[in-house]
Amino acid sequence: MYLRTFRLEESKRLLQAGNQSVTDVAFEVRYAQHRTFSREFKKFFGDTPSHYLG
Repeated sequence: MYLRTFRLEESKRLLQAGNQSVTDVAFEVRYAQHRTFSREFKKFFGDTPSHYLG
């Protein structure tokens, strides 16, 4: 549970920096599938990853 929270918080930070695509961020925080990442992200934050792109 802690690792998932850390990965999602880190991905939010990376997305807000605006230097990478959602797919690139998903792979960087060790999600093999960007669809899984997007689903988990939305469940955790209540919004899509693309909403946080800076």
